[in-house]
Amino acid sequence: MPRFDPIATPHDFSVIDLGNRDQLLAVGGEVFKAATNPADLANFIVNAKSILQQSNLLNGLDPRAVAGKGINVVVDTNEVVNIVIPQVQTIFKDQQEKDDYLRRIGFIVLCGCR
Repeated sequence: MPRFDPIATPHDFSVIDLGNRDQLLAVGGEVFKAATNPADLANFIVNAKSILQQSNLLNGLDPRAVAGKGINVVVDTNEVVNIVIPQVQTIFKDQQEKDDYLRRIGFIVLCGCR
């Protein structure tokens, strides 16, 4: 099954095939813990990179993809919704490939905005 690694390969994200569903479930569990427990949130903000690279998360983030980079953790509230502007693919073989890619970006934003 393909790895879900939007940092290493943002243009490979697929709305149809979300990759390793067990990995997504494990990462979602860590995010849920952070969203529902202030102590876990504080820990996640400080240690996001190491938390997401735990072996029980099925090799979450590829260490090469985040080497030398920081990770910003932002939290949506009732008053603020955060939208992430990703690094994007800029070269496409045709308009259809670009349209598919734009749909994936739209999906990510809409999912992020609940």
